[in-house]
Amino acid sequence: QVKEVLSETQEKIEAETHELNKNIQNQFVQIKQDILQRLDVIKAQFSTSQEGLSELKNALKAEINALIEDLTKVSKELKGDISQISLKHKDSLSESIKRTKNNAVEA
Repeated sequence: QVKEVLSETQEKIEAETHELNKNIQNQFVQIKQDILQRLDVIKAQFSTSQEGLSELKNALKAEINALIEDLTKVSKELKGDISQISLKHKDSLSESIKRTKNNAVEA
């Protein structure tokens, strides 16, 4: 029965991990699309003169800093999600083991 509980818990963890991976991939695809759109807008706004290139450089720096902030936020969310999943399954596994022990004692 313990093996069955462990197997079920492992399946749940794998399913949640797969879902989390899918969500992360979607977030990164969205971030990439946002970056490409921002770059297109920035390119359209600046000429190729020295002054325009300098402005473009400054705008790109600002966009890269915004991107770093977005990635940092996603990373923190990911760490939080992983911690929640780990804690949830640790608690679930502990409860399952307690029930199994109690059932074994009763038998």
